Amino acid sequence: KNLYKEVDDLSSKLSEIELKKGFVANTDNSRTYNLKEIDELAKSIRNERTKLKIAIEPFLKDEETKKILGDLNQSIANDKKSLLDIDNLIKKITKSKQQLVDTKKQIFDLYESNYKEYEKVIDLLKSRTSDLEKDGLSIIGKILFNYPKLRKCLMDISDGRSASYSRYSILENNRKSSDDCEYSLIFEDIKKIFDDILSKEYGLTSRTTIPNAIKTILDDYFFDFWEIKYKNDKLGEMSTGKASFVILMLIIGLSKSKAPFLIDQPEDNLDNRSITTDLVNYLRNKKIERQIIIVTHNANIVVNADSENVIVANQKGQNNEKSSSSFKFDYINGPIENSFDKLESETDVLKSMGIRQHIADIVEGGKDAFMMRERKYRFN
Repeated sequence: KNLYKEVDDLSSKLSEIELKKGFVANTDNSRTYNLKEIDELAKSIRNERTKLKIAIEPFLKDEETKKILGDLNQSIANDKKSLLDIDNLIKKITKSKQQLVDTKKQIFDLYESNYKEYEKVIDLLKSRTSDLEKDGLSIIGKILFNYPKLRKCLMDISDGRSASYSRYSILENNRKSSDDCEYSLIFEDIKKIFDDILSKEYGLTSRTTIPNAIKTILDDYFFDFWEIKYKNDKLGEMSTGKASFVILMLIIGLSKSKAPFLIDQPEDNLDNRSITTDLVNYLRNKKIERQIIIVTHNANIVVNADSENVIVANQKGQNNEKSSSSFKFDYINGPIENSFDKLESETDVLKSMGIRQHIADIVEGGKDAFMMRERKYRFN
């Protein structure tokens, strides 16, 4: 620092001499010029300054080096911090990417497990549906995919100008929900649409957000379809009565409960031949396994199904018949074997004849009507 000060002082003196160069002041205020002395003095000062500069040059260089090194060290420290920040950012990005990969895998694992649930349902019911085959009923379960529904849902959120949906086979316009379910094709196309939506390659309408679009494609478009046949007739092609009978078979056959069944007029919309050959035989077989209670007006069901207990109901005042019963609705029950002709002295309608006679009276139109039909048919 002292050297610097000396150099500065010499420089100041030299500057002053330079200003005064060419004249000196006399006592009478006149000026006398002594150029030679002034030049020599100035030269001496310059030489001294040069020597001093040479002497302090290493120190100056050392200070500059220190400053440069300080700047470099600060720059290195800043770069290290930046590199650390970049490294942390890369780690976060890598972690986020891995989380995205893991999340996507979880999503499609769930998608696949959802499909497998349908397979489980069909497999679980196979053992139960196979039991129905002995009754002539077959049920074949399969998984289908609602292609039209998916297409419509995606069309509602797709930008029609880009027509992105045209790139995927599962969105072809000719596909129907009754078509076979090609799971591998569906799975790959759903994943591709998923990726294209995330990368914005799939054109969406301006009002549709990416999360909503993802929800749309990941919705459950699978469904289980059961093809039901009875004696090679498909359920959808049967008459109303026969279809009702087949549904009754399904309800009874698939139920695991041991509670009694209550059935109201199963003969509705069935012709008497179907009642006798199908319904009656079925009821005779099933009543061994479970108690069946039937409300009916059909004689074939009451008689030919071998009813163990027949309940006859009467509403007081109906059919202009008078009854001494004190109840508006009255009942009597017993087996078909309970038989005796009408007792004219009995004023209670239900007690006036046997169960067999009640059956003939109610479902056959009476004994006379039954005998008349028998004579008409001339089966004997």
